[in-house]
Amino acid sequence: MPSLKEKIFSDLKSAMKERKTETVSVLRMLLSQIHNEEIEKKSEISDEEVLKIIKKELKKREQAIAIYEEKKDEEFAAKEKSEMKILEKYLPQMLSEEEIEHLIEEIIQEKKTEKPNLGDLISAVMKKAAGRADGRLVANLVKKKIENL
Repeated sequence: MPSLKEKIFSDLKSAMKERKTETVSVLRMLLSQIHNEEIEKKSEISDEEVLKIIKKELKKREQAIAIYEEKKDEEFAAKEKSEMKILEKYLPQMLSEEEIEHLIEEIIQEKKTEKPNLGDLISAVMKKAAGRADGRLVANLVKKKIENL
């Protein structure tokens, strides 16, 4: 199975052939960020590290969208949203609320403590979710669960 970096590079070549200029631009930027990270680490980076870069780029676009919408600049906000859609294709499928709640239950059963520590439980759920869960959602669900214990 090809690495995430290889998939992005393959998609870049396809986008170039199909003359999808926006996709080409976003993927080149992403590969450039990956390359810079590899130079800094002096080695190939893992798929998890590539995912961190993608999430960082998505966060930049979310912030830009908020600024553009505040300034009522819909054209630039739409461009950022379009770029986000391209980047989101490389994220793993996110877990549903029910799946996260199931993970929380699992971890509580494993630990078998009366009232689990909030931070430890959130950390354990995030680790088990392996990048497929939003941290804020996990924190809220864990807080609810602990309050109901």
